[in-house]
Amino acid sequence: MYFLLSKIQNSTIDLFMKAKWGKKEYFEELFFNSSIDDPWRHNWRISQQDRYCQYLKLLNRFKKKNLRILDIGCALGDFTVQLKELLQLREIYAIDISEEAIRRADLKYRNSGIKFRVGALPNLEEFKNDSFNIVLVLEVLYYLEKEDRIKALKEIKRILKEDGFLLISVNINKPPYFKIDEFYNLIDDFFLIKKVEYRYAKIYSFFERKLLILDRSVFKKLVRYLLSLKVLVSVCQSLTNFTMAERGITGMIILAQNKR
Repeated sequence: MYFLLSKIQNSTIDLFMKAKWGKKEYFEELFFNSSIDDPWRHNWRISQQDRYCQYLKLLNRFKKKNLRILDIGCALGDFTVQLKELLQLREIYAIDISEEAIRRADLKYRNSGIKFRVGALPNLEEFKNDSFNIVLVLEVLYYLEKEDRIKALKEIKRILKEDGFLLISVNINKPPYFKIDEFYNLIDDFFLIKKVEYRYAKIYSFFERKLLILDRSVFKKLVRYLLSLKVLVSVCQSLTNFTMAERGITGMIILAQNKR
């Protein structure tokens, strides 16, 4: 009986969360219900750290002083602080829709020089025209309705300096995520695309999802050890690329330049 009631309760919670997916209350609940880890476990999943490395390699070319950068959807700021250290910035702006995420990020990186604020796409009225050299929108755009995606890109274009850069990434999958051509064409309508990269994680994602089910069990230490092995990510990505080609793509990254 307990198992049945628990299953019903979990199903109700899942339906409730799906109804709020992408909304402010959805993210507030995610962060309130997570402890030390962020809801996606970015701080220890090697697949996420590998993704961060891919972003940092693309941004490494911008090593110079006095850059103004905005990270939209910063969550707990773990990637933001890595970027600040890489580019040796005195300050960087970071916003997230979740007040709880910003509270925790500000507490965690209080002396980092990162200016954390509550904010979200598609509305960026708090920022003036031509405010930033680089804007980051990493795995955020698919949370918006289609009309808000267009509005968001117009706002990003407005706050970017002339010849400024946008680094943007999305998941490639069924709606609400993107198809490859759909994402490329959307960004191409507003920006000059300079570079496109993909993540071939279909095989690893399947493996990871199965293991993450056990993360809250007595197998937690084993699960986290296995998912901390970088070699597994590298081997699976190469294998996916070789055996599945485009069908194995799970993520797409675009570096684009502002054009007036």
